[in-house]
Amino acid sequence: MGTTIVAIVLLPWGKQSGAHFNPAVTFTFCRLGKVASWDAVFYCAAQFLGAVAGVALAALVLQGAPAHEAVRYAATIPGIYGDTIAFFAELAISFLLMSAILLASNHEALTSYTHYFAAILVAAYIAFESPLSGMSTNPARTFGPALYASYWHALWI
Repeated sequence: MGTTIVAIVLLPWGKQSGAHFNPAVTFTFCRLGKVASWDAVFYCAAQFLGAVAGVALAALVLQGAPAHEAVRYAATIPGIYGDTIAFFAELAISFLLMSAILLASNHEALTSYTHYFAAILVAAYIAFESPLSGMSTNPARTFGPALYASYWHALWI
């Protein structure tokens, strides 16, 4: 995932859009006046539609394998410690990710490295935090799999 983030950011479409894949990041940048409101609405709609389409494409290409009960379309499911721990784990990793993005993007010397910081954090979160909450930090990433898996229990997290 970290490598994928860097690859997308470096592609022309990623550069054109600012590589917004996360509605929470897009709305934060909108609130700060760095993304126009109308653009934020369309970016977020595209992010949610992309999540739904991505799961559909994976199910098609992988011949239904993501539907297996062990995979559940990669739905974000709280770990063995329950919903409360999952909520606070998601809160912490989302706060750290957004803080790193804002810090790097607002310092001239770090701006060109912002995507690397985000990629490293996401890779670390997948490795170390996913057992707690399923590791999302992204409402669209949670919604797409939840739609196909019909798993709405932890969507609020």
